[in-house]
Amino acid sequence: MPPIETPYDERIQRLRNRINKKPGPALQARLRLAKLRRKKYNYIQQNTPEDIPFSARAETTIAQARRNLQATQADIAGRRLAVEQQYGFGADQSNPFSVARMLEQNYHNQRRATLNAMARQGQLYAGSLSNARAADRFNFERSLDEAQREYQAQLADLSRAELAAQLDFEQAQDQARLQALEDAMNAPLPPAPKAPNFKKQIKRLQKRIRQRQRKRRRKNVQNIPYSGGVA
Repeated sequence: MPPIETPYDERIQRLRNRINKKPGPALQARLRLAKLRRKKYNYIQQNTPEDIPFSARAETTIAQARRNLQATQADIAGRRLAVEQQYGFGADQSNPFSVARMLEQNYHNQRRATLNAMARQGQLYAGSLSNARAADRFNFERSLDEAQREYQAQLADLSRAELAAQLDFEQAQDQARLQALEDAMNAPLPPAPKAPNFKKQIKRLQKRIRQRQRKRRRKNVQNIPYSGGVA
């Protein structure tokens, strides 16, 4: 039997075609697709006259999708922690060789090198020392800004991957539930219960009716007055 038609089928199909034509994450389109699937599921559920029976196949599919989501989330959490340790900008700044620590150490080394160079040239109290220190500070802040941008970009990629995994789970869950609803709606009706056999009861009732009719005829014959003479 064909699947159940809903007001959301055409929009879901258009979004599918748009996502297939443009390769890439397309998170906004996939988010709209997940919302439309949820609306379709709610529509079918509200227009189902009876409770949906348990579907082992749907529950298995949802459980597998949930395990995939949990595995992806655990992997992304580990990668996020590794990025924080690598750059030293997040909650975990314990790595002494992080990008932020190395940039800061290089900056202090460069300041000492600039100071020593100016001292050898006899320009400790000249304006050129201030200019050199300003240049060192500018280079440090520029490198720090580049590192922060790279750090934020990697975190953004991880957030997009996490959102995509969540959308994949919701899509698989809604699809499994929709399939369970459609299977329940399109399932053949159970056979009608077999009518009870009343033949014996009918025969007994007919026998009683005949017996009563005979008794009634006998009474009627006995109640007829005798009108003949003496024999």
